Amino acid sequence: LGDGGGRAAFDVGAAVREFGLRFGFSAQNLGRDPGVAGDRQLLPTRVSAGASLPGASISTYFDVAASAALSWERGGVLVPRGGCELIYEPLSGWTITGRVGARRPVDRPGTLRESPLSLGGSFGLKALSIDYVFQPAVAGGQAIHSLGIRVQ
Repeated sequence: LGDGGGRAAFDVGAAVREFGLRFGFSAQNLGRDPGVAGDRQLLPTRVSAGASLPGASISTYFDVAASAALSWERGGVLVPRGGCELIYEPLSGWTITGRVGARRPVDRPGTLRESPLSLGGSFGLKALSIDYVFQPAVAGGQAIHSLGIRVQ
């Protein structure tokens, strides 16, 4: 990107299911830091370990799931995070999900402040989901809205 050579970054991860929980480990944004017009940019490297309780049934139509993780981010910052979701499945394969998450926000120079709370939901049909996430604004920051499509 302007410095005469391309750079590649990649993520790796693994998960295993034991004792009714799913344990996972991931490393994100690995590779050489890219240069943009001669200016070197640091990749936001993150290493995470976590556990989740996948979809436990609480009634005929409702399941609940929860997860927690601890991430080490570039600069030696530890970020705990966790969340839970309530899944409603009125018909086989059709899901409506509500989510809430929390994490320790990290203030970084030159970036907007982040909210420790996120709220979201999704509508799914079999392996396809449309996801929405909202992070409220905090002092000196902005609210964030994200929309995504997920294929499982």
